[in-house]
Amino acid sequence: MCVPANIAEGKGRGGANEFIRFINIANGSLTEVDTHIVIAESPGFISHSQAESIVERVQEVGRMLTGLRKSLERNAR
Repeated sequence: MCVPANIAEGKGRGGANEFIRFINIANGSLTEVDTHIVIAESPGFISHSQAESIVERVQEVGRMLTGLRKSLERNAR
């Protein structure tokens, strides 16, 4: 839940630089999610195939965040 909340907060701050900063924070939160998946798989709370599926989605969201950040940076110039 932190990723979308960070995006919303950044958008609500009003300025492109603040929005970019919160996109970076959202990306950090996404990295935390990735870590939680590894931790959940280790003792068997989720299967390897479930972990792989979630990690693929995490990577896709990461690519979207990168694209959004780059777009904002281009437009902020």
